[in-house]
Amino acid sequence: MAAEAAAAAAAGVAVGGAGLFEYNRKNFLYDRKLRQDTEYQIMDFRIKQAELWREDVKDIVGLTEVKMDTYNLCSAVMLGFCVVAFCEGRLHPGTPPWIVGCHTLSLGGAFVYFMMALWLSMQASITAKAYEVRLLTQIVRLPVPSWTQLEGARTYGSSFEKTDARQMFRVPFVMGTQERVCDYSLRESKKKARQHVEVPESDAATGTRSRSSNNKKSGDVWGLEGRGDDIYELDGTLRSDPRKLRHLCVMREAMKYWQAFDGLARVAMSIGTNQFVSALSYYVIGYVLISNHAVIASWLVVMLFMVLMAALVRLDMSLTTRDYRVSVMLMGTGPCVTAIAASQWSAKTPSSDAVSALLAPIPFAFHSMWLMWLLKILAPKETGVGILPTGFRAVMFTDIFGWIKKLKDHEGIENEEFQPAPVPGPLDDSTTPSSGAGP
Repeated sequence: MAAEAAAAAAAGVAVGGAGLFEYNRKNFLYDRKLRQDTEYQIMDFRIKQAELWREDVKDIVGLTEVKMDTYNLCSAVMLGFCVVAFCEGRLHPGTPPWIVGCHTLSLGGAFVYFMMALWLSMQASITAKAYEVRLLTQIVRLPVPSWTQLEGARTYGSSFEKTDARQMFRVPFVMGTQERVCDYSLRESKKKARQHVEVPESDAATGTRSRSSNNKKSGDVWGLEGRGDDIYELDGTLRSDPRKLRHLCVMREAMKYWQAFDGLARVAMSIGTNQFVSALSYYVIGYVLISNHAVIASWLVVMLFMVLMAALVRLDMSLTTRDYRVSVMLMGTGPCVTAIAASQWSAKTPSSDAVSALLAPIPFAFHSMWLMWLLKILAPKETGVGILPTGFRAVMFTDIFGWIKKLKDHEGIENEEFQPAPVPGPLDDSTTPSSGAGP
């Protein structure tokens, strides 16, 4: 009877053990199937995130390309106006030479600045496009999974045999959840590892630690997968400050090669427009006042042009009240003094001739001082993306990530304290996150 009872008990234990084994094995295969789907979904998310980063590169470069196309068109049109003014807008013979000199000097300066704007914008557009191609083809690439990653995402049925015996024969509700059994097995493995002083030869040879001695929490309930906290594309902490993103750090370094051309093209176009309006003022003085003797009309048109130049300075530049007043004074003194001198010259009296001869050099002096003053109010500073004329509003609008910190009193620009993290090379495999440890 005892033998039969023992045999029956053994048979019951065997049947129960087989049932527990089959139950846990089905759970294992089901969990591994879900884990494989998760791995594939992670790979898809990484690719979609990298696509967004590639769009970031295209958007940043596209902003420069759109601006440069606009600058090219405007500069080419203004160059045509300058050529027409040189050819068809010549002052009549008998015009005082100092009026002709002021007109020619302003028109020549406008032509030079528009030509510089055209060349700088073309250079910026070509350089930006070249670096866009370089970034998209060498650095900001899609993380298409390799064969090793795809193979690591799959699980063989025989992998169940590598799990701990407690996991194979876990009794539901009695021994707790699979996570609890897995954690208990890992703690036991760590205790056994601390009791042995020797390091396994495989670990000593590779300089790595075995999975059982890894302090990181496992990514699944069977202890076969590592966590994905080190996957760069899925790191949520980087979204709090986009400037720390790797592709934007690389983009910031690349922008140094065209951002100065971008800013200076806008400055050259603005100064060229200022010089062109000034040339029109001198032309009105020489044609309307000298040739047609319409003093009031010429004065009104000159004043209108002065208001236009002042408005352009206010719109294009970020100046203090003092700097703006000095700028308006330097711009307006030349045409105004020229208009007064031309009025005196038209009187054809000895005293008026002496007054006009005395006033004639003043516009040239103020024209020179205005160009020298521009060097100060442009405020060229090192901004982290190259030396930029930070006194222009349009240049500051290129600071889409706040890399340039502007002082409230506009006395200067200081560099942002933010320092981007070192950017690893695109071929550095040690920094490339894997999809999982795999069984």
